[in-house]
Amino acid sequence: TNRFIANVPGRGYVFVASVTRGEDLTAVKPPEPSPPRRLPTMAADIVGRAPVIARLVALLSRHRFLTIVGIGGIGKTTTALAVAEAVAAAYPDGTWFVPLASLPTSSLVSNAVGGALGLTTTGSDTLPVLTASLHDKRALIVFDNCEHVIDGAAEVAEAILKAAPH
Repeated sequence: TNRFIANVPGRGYVFVASVTRGEDLTAVKPPEPSPPRRLPTMAADIVGRAPVIARLVALLSRHRFLTIVGIGGIGKTTTALAVAEAVAAAYPDGTWFVPLASLPTSSLVSNAVGGALGLTTTGSDTLPVLTASLHDKRALIVFDNCEHVIDGAAEVAEAILKAAPH
């Protein structure tokens, strides 16, 4: 039988199988790490939105901040996610989706954004940590359902735009 591990008295468990060198692994290049993408999976195909998505992609290449507005249920979130997916490769430091619908107050927007980005902070004011972490990054952040916390969303967006030139 093949034995790989043996219990050697005084030493504990030891790997005992013979080891041979196969192919030269130095020629194998590890894959490039992909940027973080924390976007929800879209449940369905998008129908009839290609011109709008293409226009928003073009606008996003020229402007750092876009707002999609409209009545509820017309597909703003779906369109925003499609745009984020389309441009994700242009943001090597990550693409994130921040759902704000469940926030009870504007003061929690920076916490929600920090949480979506995976930041851990101590204290109540996460905005300085958030902006410092994004300072030298090229990233895309999608805020969703901002209307009831618009003051906090605007404050956080403005702080990020000022602190992070990319």
